[in-house]
Amino acid sequence: MKMKFSEVFWEDSFLKTLKKIYKKNPQFETDFRLFFSEFFKDPNNKKYRVHKLQGKLKGYFSAKMKFDLRLVFAVEKDKLFLIDIGKHDDVY
Repeated sequence: MKMKFSEVFWEDSFLKTLKKIYKKNPQFETDFRLFFSEFFKDPNNKKYRVHKLQGKLKGYFSAKMKFDLRLVFAVEKDKLFLIDIGKHDDVY
C-alpha cells in the first residue's frame, strides 16, 4: 500500500505519551521532529518497516522509529492519525 499524507491528526493520549517521553529524554524531541518530518514526506521508505497490525490493533499500522521505539498510526485516504508512540512492548 503506497501511502502519501496531506494532513495529520493525533489522539490526546498520543500527545500525553509524547510529552512524557520528552520529559524523560529532552533529546527525543529533536529526534522525533526529524523522524516525523522525514516520515511524513516519505512513509514508504523501507527503513521505517511500516506494516499492518493484527489482533486488537487491526486496522492500524506501525512504523519503526529507532531501536525499539514504534509509532502506531491509522490512515484514512490521505490523512494520518497518530495513535500511540513508545517502546515495542508498550504499544503492542
